Amino acid sequence: MPSEWTVLFFLKGIPQSVWCESANIRMRTGPALLDLYSKVMNVHGELGAFSADPAKDGVCFAFVKMHREDEGDALEAGSHLLGHVLDCVNIATGESPKIATLALLRSGDEPNVRVRVYVNQAWMAWEPRGAGEWAAWRSRYCENAQLTTPFLELVLADDWAGLTPLLRQMAHSARLFRKASAIGEYGLEFLGKFIAVEGLTTGDTTKNKRATLAGRIGALVPQSALGWKPEALVNRMWECRNVIAHQARAESFGGGDKLQA
Repeated sequence: MPSEWTVLFFLKGIPQSVWCESANIRMRTGPALLDLYSKVMNVHGELGAFSADPAKDGVCFAFVKMHREDEGDALEAGSHLLGHVLDCVNIATGESPKIATLALLRSGDEPNVRVRVYVNQAWMAWEPRGAGEWAAWRSRYCENAQLTTPFLELVLADDWAGLTPLLRQMAHSARLFRKASAIGEYGLEFLGKFIAVEGLTTGDTTKNKRATLAGRIGALVPQSALGWKPEALVNRMWECRNVIAHQARAESFGGGDKLQA
């Protein structure tokens, strides 16, 4: 039987005039809560990166209640419920609220709270490539850097007008790929990176882009490195791209809507 859970999230960037008060979400602040924040920060220093001065930064303490089977489900459900509130705050005020990745939670009336680090789970399910995948990628850092040298020599000449359309596209794709890496939201990061690769491989092509992308990726990267046939890989990633771009589904809300890509 599901238990009642209370999860305490730390927020900032929300004007107090639009704090939420509902049956399962309460937003509060005050000396006792600010003192609790300091005590948790003294033990878990990463909370200081979110806000070293919660009173000055206007940190809000959001209590979210729900019934779930275990703490993992409670954290995920609480984050999604609170996320809907933050979506509306952004629409109403133009502010971009932030949630700390560290949260406190308690089951029922148990006397002690649990401190947990929570990261929103990916909304796409992919087949694992094996534990050595990242190690193999890191081993190619220097090799990858060498591949960028000719490109850098050309773009650092500071003659944008003299660059070919391909080099200009490479510059745009490289910039978007880096920006996407810093987003911190998996679905949007995927979309940004996919668009960067799509632009690089198809350019201004407007017809049969999916087939063009598959054919060119297949010509550039051997199948042994991709792990899938190029057509199958592109088809699966294209579906994910379309779900984000056309349905605004950049993450799962925990209701069984995760994309089995």
